[in-house]
Amino acid sequence: MCELRTDFTKDIQYTGYKVVVKQNEKYFSPATGVEYIESVNVPRPKYQKRLAMVFSNNILSKTGGRFKENFFGKTAVFVYSTDAWDLKDGIDKNQKSYSEPILPIETAVVKMTLSKNLMEGYYGDAEIIAGEFIEKIEELK
Repeated sequence: MCELRTDFTKDIQYTGYKVVVKQNEKYFSPATGVEYIESVNVPRPKYQKRLAMVFSNNILSKTGGRFKENFFGKTAVFVYSTDAWDLKDGIDKNQKSYSEPILPIETAVVKMTLSKNLMEGYYGDAEIIAGEFIEKIEELK
């Protein structure tokens, strides 16, 4: 789970690396299922549609221990691309461990530019920057 600690005041925009689920040329959160769209605020989902089984199924539950008020309405990108590729590999391996995957998924790594109320923090040991507005998304190969 992401831990946001401080406001990020170095820039008004930040470009980092994010793991997404790709379906029909659209990008979705593997943890919540929200669609990522350029030039739009990050959605505030009312319910979770988990696409990758490696993530908790109660991220949005205020009583489940995973919900973080300061993260609601934000998405995070990794500072270093290697962290995104490592997470993608972990998601892919985890999905294959199910004898019959609940939902076959295609994961991808994108460069995502975020703005609006940027905050910095950590996902495990990896540095992240989170923001409320998605400026740009570019898939990496």
